[in-house]
Amino acid sequence: MKGTKSGIYITFLPDHPDVPVSHKDETVLEVALRAGIKISHTCGGNGTCGTCLVHVRKGLSDVGPRNEIESEMAEDRKFLDEERLACQTPPIQGLEVEIRLKE
Repeated sequence: MKGTKSGIYITFLPDHPDVPVSHKDETVLEVALRAGIKISHTCGGNGTCGTCLVHVRKGLSDVGPRNEIESEMAEDRKFLDEERLACQTPPIQGLEVEIRLKE
């Protein structure tokens, strides 16, 4: 099935495989929200609240380094290497992220 599609698709675990990326400059958060996938984002995607934290399960080495905004948040809150802010992470082909639901 994946071989017949064109464009970039990412997976939101556990329930949303093959979500298409519509725009080159979208973030993982924007892709999720457009697809109706709930990810917390109290700061509106500015990287200041940390509520859109996701675990990258596949594709971390291809995503690239954190930008300055995300790096400061990660250092302050002691993120694991695979923890990224969805609002600051570019969606790349084959990316799999696990949404961290608030309890």
